[in-house]
Amino acid sequence: INLMPKRASATHQRKDPEVMEFLKFMEDSKDKYLLKYLELFPLAFKCIWWKVKGHFLKYVKGVYLGTHSDVSADYIYGVWEPNEQLALRSMVTNLLYLNDHVDTEEELNGKNFTGGEHYFNYLDITYKPKKGDLLMFPSNYMGAHEVKMVSGGVRYSYLGWYSQGTPNPVVNESVTDPIKDPINAVHDTNIYMPTLANDFRDY
Repeated sequence: INLMPKRASATHQRKDPEVMEFLKFMEDSKDKYLLKYLELFPLAFKCIWWKVKGHFLKYVKGVYLGTHSDVSADYIYGVWEPNEQLALRSMVTNLLYLNDHVDTEEELNGKNFTGGEHYFNYLDITYKPKKGDLLMFPSNYMGAHEVKMVSGGVRYSYLGWYSQGTPNPVVNESVTDPIKDPINAVHDTNIYMPTLANDFRDY
């Protein structure tokens, strides 16, 4: 457990105006750049019905995340069936970086980190995060990835998904419609994207 990143998953339950404004800015920024992603991969448009708002991740020195894909629910027939299967709905992973990777310990200044590279295993691509960078990639096995061990400083990021599929209460999946329920849509995590078609058409 100590080698895993710490997650702040209830972020959107906060009521502080400055926190809500910051979260809205990040969500709006990701949605804006989703349109650029769809321009590159237009067939992905039909695969996105709703989004899972982001949550924060904190990697301290010595922490890493092994190879995985973001649709994995760790199901093994006859052994274990997960109660929550939200991950199976993920189509496009989005990852916003909040501070910088640097190459040497001499560059550490309390606001950056060494190590912690994002590595795409099947593509053999190593990515060194910079503050403000936004990664979008397929959540399935083609986008399998890992986070290398942080060797100094603290690595911060904000992770969410664009998803599809009919919500299933049997496995604790619910999605809020912001048109029918705008009040709860502010604080709920899974939100339909009713204007996506028009936004993409206008883009």
